Amino acid sequence: MSDPQMISEIIEAVTIPVMAKARIGHFVEAQVLQALGVDYIDESEVLTPADENNHISKDDFKVPFVCGARDLGEALGKDW
Repeated sequence: MSDPQMISEIIEAVTIPVMAKARIGHFVEAQVLQALGVDYIDESEVLTPADENNHISKDDFKVPFVCGARDLGEALGKDW
């Protein structure tokens, strides 16, 4: 996750939706991003995972998560 202060500054500076990355399985990072007011969260496979086997439970969040799937089959294979 990027520096929360920097994310807040970006949110204040732009009028477009802001998406930020959280590590796989790191629900606390996702909670921080939601509290900061980002528009979307990317549970990123690019960042070092906090828990490779257990993704964040999206049911506990109001902010939508994005998915890097390339097609519907790949998206449905993810464990939401």
